[in-house]
Amino acid sequence: MLGWEFPPLFSGGLGVATYGIVKSLHQLSHIRLIIPTAGNATDLEGVNIIGLNKIGAEEVDLERLEFSLQFQNVEIEKVEMQFSPYHHINDIMYSGPLLGMKFSEASDKIGAIHSIFSGKDMYGFNILHKVHLFAHLAEDLAADGDFDIIHAHDWVTYPAALRIKRRTGKPLVLHVHALETDRVGDRARNDIYWLEREGLMQADSIIAVSEYTKDQIVKHYDIDRAKISVVHNGVDAVPVKRGTHKLKDKIVVFLGRITAQKGPNFLMETAEKVSRVYPRVKFVVAGTGDQFAHLLETTAYR
Repeated sequence: MLGWEFPPLFSGGLGVATYGIVKSLHQLSHIRLIIPTAGNATDLEGVNIIGLNKIGAEEVDLERLEFSLQFQNVEIEKVEMQFSPYHHINDIMYSGPLLGMKFSEASDKIGAIHSIFSGKDMYGFNILHKVHLFAHLAEDLAADGDFDIIHAHDWVTYPAALRIKRRTGKPLVLHVHALETDRVGDRARNDIYWLEREGLMQADSIIAVSEYTKDQIVKHYDIDRAKISVVHNGVDAVPVKRGTHKLKDKIVVFLGRITAQKGPNFLMETAEKVSRVYPRVKFVVAGTGDQFAHLLETTAYR
């Protein structure tokens, strides 16, 4: 199995979903999970979790990675971005490994790998570089072919999955939690879209998390519908303690990533309509994401 995030280190729903699937499958199968960054704790006994932030030099072919390991540390100064008279955001841009420097010693290379995949930001501005480096390293880690099925989650793992499939000949199952056309729009034809399409075309079987996602795969990626199965995300029931607040107004809370596929614009449109009819309703939005600045900008003028 190839994943991108996994508890205790995760930033969103992909990590939670991957954990849930591994938790459900590990008693019925032997799972070797390869991820970029592994934490120090997991309660899943018998699951072999391999994080690139902890691999040893003997586990991968470092000589073959000369072209991939071209990095340098670049300091990027603090940038102030002014959005409107109502607010401003100070954004400290990421400083870290970029293209530019070659390493000759194995210890330098493995140290660079650990550094790249040990940061708190599992995605970041250099995500495509991480994805391709992950693909080369995961291929080496799975070169023994001692498994029956390759199971990969979302586009960040698809290049790795395809390399392992070509090297071992094992069947590939791709798990689609979201699509680039969901994140960017129906007309998205960027690098991520083409990575997704290549993976979906080459996969032996595809799991979509909803009928909607299945329809989108067929419509925008030209994939045979017969190759796609729908498996909805499961739910672990937990006890809920419900409390009350002392405010006179009703409170509606959005808690999550503020990104396009979560529909923050629809939330704001709905909030505006509701507040006209029920002025004693307050909407609270808590979270961060690529749409945070846009949401703040638009709500400031409403």
